[in-house]
Amino acid sequence: MALMMLAFLPVVVLEVNTAAVLERRAAENAREEAMRLSRLCASNQQALIDSVRQLLTVLAQTEGVQRQYKGECQALFQKLLDENPMFAIVGALDMQGNVICSAPEIREPTHLADRAFFQRAVATKSFVIGDFVLGRISGKPTLHMALPVWNEAGVMTAVVYVGLDLRAMSEFGTRVPLPAGGTMSMVGPDDLLLLRYPDPEKWIGSHATRGLMSSAVPPNAREGFVDGEGVDKQERIFAINRIDAPGIGSLYVSVGVSKKEAYAPFRKQIRDQLLMMAGIASLALAAAWRLGRSGIVHPTRHLAGVARALSAGQLDVRSTLRGGEFGEIGTAFNQMAEALARRIAELNAVQEDLRRAQDELELRVEERTEDARRALAELHRSNQELEQFAYMVSHDLQEPLRMVASYTQLLERRYRDQLDSTAHEFIGYAVEGAQRMQGFIQDILEYSRVGTHGRPFERLHVGRLVRQALENLRVAIEEKGAQVVCGEMPELDADPVQLGQLFQNLIGNALKFSGAAPVRIEIGAVWREGMWEFVVRDNGIGIAAADLERIFVIFQRLHTRQEYHGSGIGLAVCKRIVERHGGRIWVESQPGKGSSFYFTLPERQENRVSPIL
Repeated sequence: MALMMLAFLPVVVLEVNTAAVLERRAAENAREEAMRLSRLCASNQQALIDSVRQLLTVLAQTEGVQRQYKGECQALFQKLLDENPMFAIVGALDMQGNVICSAPEIREPTHLADRAFFQRAVATKSFVIGDFVLGRISGKPTLHMALPVWNEAGVMTAVVYVGLDLRAMSEFGTRVPLPAGGTMSMVGPDDLLLLRYPDPEKWIGSHATRGLMSSAVPPNAREGFVDGEGVDKQERIFAINRIDAPGIGSLYVSVGVSKKEAYAPFRKQIRDQLLMMAGIASLALAAAWRLGRSGIVHPTRHLAGVARALSAGQLDVRSTLRGGEFGEIGTAFNQMAEALARRIAELNAVQEDLRRAQDELELRVEERTEDARRALAELHRSNQELEQFAYMVSHDLQEPLRMVASYTQLLERRYRDQLDSTAHEFIGYAVEGAQRMQGFIQDILEYSRVGTHGRPFERLHVGRLVRQALENLRVAIEEKGAQVVCGEMPELDADPVQLGQLFQNLIGNALKFSGAAPVRIEIGAVWREGMWEFVVRDNGIGIAAADLERIFVIFQRLHTRQEYHGSGIGLAVCKRIVERHGGRIWVESQPGKGSSFYFTLPERQENRVSPIL
């Protein structure tokens, strides 16, 4: 009996070692799953902060906030509050901290200058996040985000803010596939719990284990792991991601996986295998007791050898015993070895697949990062070369031309009485040519600046730009006695300076190339095939069909300078502006019947870098 027990000892050792390996892999799987969910939660919270920042940017530009019209902004804020269940309050404060308007509505004068979000927004002059508070108006646990409001003169006039209901935000945890016993939380300064699922009402506003989250993420990293005890005293594996929070530094989003739940399947598997081994050992001992000592030594040694081989990791070793109780034990050994080999092979295959996928992902990220880095470097170099060329044109070429014109005019004044009429005529040609060349150089600079000196795109109303262009051309409009009709204009994302220049160039051309009939200019816009299509239509002299494409080429003129002044660059600039905005421009015209200039613009778009000449 003692000999049989010794024969089973290596198998027990093998099982213990296998249990340790499986437990380590269970911990690794739990960490990977926790980090995947933590990244998902952190991405959601970062997207929420970015969306609130964008919303506040739009609110700061609305007329109701700019002019502090309480009724107008009150209605807008109430609509936003009704449509966004995560918003506890939306409001605007003047520079003394007094509430201009808010939703829910405040009927009594309220002063919020002591709030951290207001003080930080005024001090930093940028988007900030405040401290955790119980809303004075809403009564809810709230995290405020705020942005200064600037008027057209560049003066800060107000602060708009949104208060996020932390209990409603915590309900995001219901959409995260947390494992049994898992938690989702977000920690702010001083280890204060801002979000917590489950049981947000119980834990929001309490303090997490001091330093548990922040110490797990190194200063130069964005994520990390830590094993520890949560606020509910349960041992968990925490995967933590850090996100930037303007005004308060950092926020830590974590997903905790219960160690008990993570290890339970593997511990059950080991327990079942140990029970199976105990049963097999009991059967073997009973058979040995019945048969006595005869015929036991050889089978026992054989099984002991198989057990030693299995404990050494040789899972391909099999028992060759057939028949009788020892044959059954040998078969059980073989089945156990095959089961262990299959499980370890499956685990190894899964781990290898994960490793390959991770390597492939890292390689793709590295390749795309390198491509983006090279593209940015090339763009930066091209911009520098263009700026150097523009400086050379504006300084090295214009200065000699000014000297030619100045000295030629000085020559004419000093030797006026000594030169005949032909010499005076030649001098006039020289001065005119130098001045025309200076104009060409200035036009080339203007053309190149469309791509290199554009402003970032912003949300704007096109009608305001059209009115400004008409005001700039007011003298020419009055001189021509022109009638200008402008239809309803949309809102879209664009460079306000360049879009204003586009309208001014097209309207100016309509005035310049007018015919004998009273001048009439029509400006309109329609939504067509996912783009805004604009038109500037006149009743002027028109354009021949053969010249409809040529007019958009730089320095291409259809008339002499004696007939119409200009350098032939205005429509080329218009084409570059439209292309920078992702649209196209074309003209429809008949000689003597006027022209219609069309161009398209998308409603929304990301800021893009313009192509370099």
